[in-house]
Amino acid sequence: MRTLTLVVGSICVLCAAGLALGGTAPVHAQQCPSVMAALRSASYFTTSVVAAQNAGVAPTLASGSGPFTVFAPTDSAFRKLPGWEVNYVLHNPGKDAQIVKYHIVPGAALSLERLKVTQSLPTWNGMQLVVDTDGGTIVLNGRARVIGQGVTCANGVVYPIDTVLLP
Repeated sequence: MRTLTLVVGSICVLCAAGLALGGTAPVHAQQCPSVMAALRSASYFTTSVVAAQNAGVAPTLASGSGPFTVFAPTDSAFRKLPGWEVNYVLHNPGKDAQIVKYHIVPGAALSLERLKVTQSLPTWNGMQLVVDTDGGTIVLNGRARVIGQGVTCANGVVYPIDTVLLP
């Protein structure tokens, strides 16, 4: 058990290296077992991890199903919201699931290059995200910016964003 913990911990450190904000370290699928592992490995996604768990999507994101493109708000993104709103969402699984699923595009692991030429994306909750670029930066719904290179995992890709998207 100790060896397994060490191996999984090492894999997650590699996932976090690829998610480093503004980082360019390439991380490949064999190093990152799942998008959920990538989220758990980065210290700035603690609220996104809790939201995914409360919404009931964490097991799917941790499994071999997918692929998924996940636009994960950083903890700083959640701090932009009023505290009461974050508490309300995290304590209401239905509302939480609706918001979390709005950050996930099922069926595709989209590269930054592909995102730059895409106009809209269907999300897991059935709504569309509008995709645009501003000076080479990908912007979702006119407000949330992709702020890191992201990391490719065995079941998808995770991109950090600076704003929580509200459906």
